[in-house]
Amino acid sequence: MSDKKPRLSLTANKMPEDVYRILAEKGDTRRLTPYVVSLVEKEHMMDTLIMNLSKVVHKIDDLEETINGLKAQLDGSSILSPKRELDEKVVQGNIGISENIDGGIEEEIEEVDF
Repeated sequence: MSDKKPRLSLTANKMPEDVYRILAEKGDTRRLTPYVVSLVEKEHMMDTLIMNLSKVVHKIDDLEETINGLKAQLDGSSILSPKRELDEKVVQGNIGISENIDGGIEEEIEEVDF
């Protein structure tokens, strides 16, 4: 057996006209209960998100402090990177091609009968 829950009522004269119109439309089409339930569930979900938001902000602050610390360490280090002088010019060379080319491929090919 199921326990019957008492009906809930809303006081219409204490709500804005546009809210009343939406709720009346939902009530006329028998969608008011699912609509109210979804609103309450969404509110609960938003409350949970807001409660966890402070944890996320704290983690972001910790991450920012870590990044700033690493940046300070890198800025303080004396890593010398090779830099090319702006006035340095690249000198082109000549390619020499010889007339006498020595070389060859010596390869034994073993014949295999499949």
